[in-house]
Amino acid sequence: MITATVKYNDNYTDIEFPCSEAYLSAKLMEIHVDDLSSTTRYISAITEPKELSFLKDKMINLDELNKTGTFYGDERFNQSDF
Repeated sequence: MITATVKYNDNYTDIEFPCSEAYLSAKLMEIHVDDLSSTTRYISAITEPKELSFLKDKMINLDELNKTGTFYGDERFNQSDF
């Protein structure tokens, strides 16, 4: 699982990946994102796993982060595979 803090304007929300499209949309609406079709957002922090902390303070595609989260939840992969 990946836990990221997403910032939009002056609003923040923590999102756990992998997640459903409905959950992701609901979390983005919490911080008043106007355009839900654009999935690239500012990541202000990565809480879990620490190996992805280099994503902090960058614009990241949330769909790609969601896909990456599926690997972190799958025991067939270990983190050294990335």
